[in-house]
Amino acid sequence: MTLKQKIDGIIRNINVLHKEDPKIYEYWDQLTECLIEDRNETLSFIKAIDNEEVAEDLSTVFDDVALTLQDERFIAAIEELSDKFPEANLSHMVNAAKNNIN
Repeated sequence: MTLKQKIDGIIRNINVLHKEDPKIYEYWDQLTECLIEDRNETLSFIKAIDNEEVAEDLSTVFDDVALTLQDERFIAAIEELSDKFPEANLSHMVNAAKNNIN
């Protein structure tokens, strides 16, 4: 299963939940685990995102991923994603991720 397939499946699971369902945290953890598994695959995946909703859904874990990866290339990739979808207003999530880079 590709990273995109894994992420799409997790996002589908998130989207059927009520926004206050505690199960959402488990899915966020799964997103984080997928994104930290292979740094290069994650960077390629983020650069290829062409759906604003996917970008918004992933932004919820930017800070956790940044904390683990400690990679400026990840920050650059999510900044590009934010620029690509300005209506998504990802800047606060990007800033949170930046704050987690030592």
